[in-house]
Amino acid sequence: MRTFHNWKLCQETLEEQRLAGRYNPGLQVHIGKLHLPIGAGICDDVHVFLEEGEYYIFSMNYGLEYVGLQVFSVEGELLDNVFLDTDYQIAEDIGSLELTPMTICKRLQALLAQK
Repeated sequence: MRTFHNWKLCQETLEEQRLAGRYNPGLQVHIGKLHLPIGAGICDDVHVFLEEGEYYIFSMNYGLEYVGLQVFSVEGELLDNVFLDTDYQIAEDIGSLELTPMTICKRLQALLAQK
């Protein structure tokens, strides 16, 4: 797994928001022509990693203490996701939020593999 740098974080357009039936715009990770809708808030710390032709979009919110991982194919298809939002889940499944984003992402990746 390696850090992917060529991306930007954007809000979805009003048309995308309307089509999705949302009252508030969601966030997207733009990678080239791909616009990947992600389940992250505007205050989240977002990181993108690449491994074996898959994008790993990792989001973490230190204040609300939650983490999420979404896995997309290079074509933009959502392949899998996981979200941990309780102290118990975080302690049991990843250990601590004090770890590096890549380390937490790898632990969440292992959690997905166990499904």
